[in-house]
Amino acid sequence: MSKYLVIFLLMFGSTAYAAANKWIDASGQVHYSDKMPPQQAVGVKTIGPNTPDAPIFTAASGVPAASGVAASNTKAAAEKDPAKEAAAKKAAAAKAEQEAAIKAQNQANCAGAKQNMANLKDGMRIATVDPTTGERSFMDDAQRAKSMEDAQQQVSKFCQ
Repeated sequence: MSKYLVIFLLMFGSTAYAAANKWIDASGQVHYSDKMPPQQAVGVKTIGPNTPDAPIFTAASGVPAASGVAASNTKAAAEKDPAKEAAAKKAAAAKAEQEAAIKAQNQANCAGAKQNMANLKDGMRIATVDPTTGERSFMDDAQRAKSMEDAQQQVSKFCQ
């Protein structure tokens, strides 16, 4: 049994220390792989347990970016890079999508708050369940007025 355990650990244990590469392709998509990226890849970075401070290579020269003047030139070149522009457009689209999702959620909350307000104004008896005892009780006029006030605050919050 221990012989199989040793074989298993030898086969699969060494992959835990393998380095990975991260790069951005021409369309702005980020890739992670254990293989070397293509020559036209941008922002190549080696990720792994033995390379905590791996340099970022420039696509044109294949030389690690240095600090100072060379780094500022690399940043200027990266700003004009179509992959960076595509990534910025993708980020803007994601932000717009998130704002649309928030707007849709607010509309759903508005509809729910209006429905709650209509139910409270309807005049029918409304039962509540006490969370500590589990007993059902009916709202009296003071509780209904408090609930209507809370519902009105929800309507004004979500229905702008």
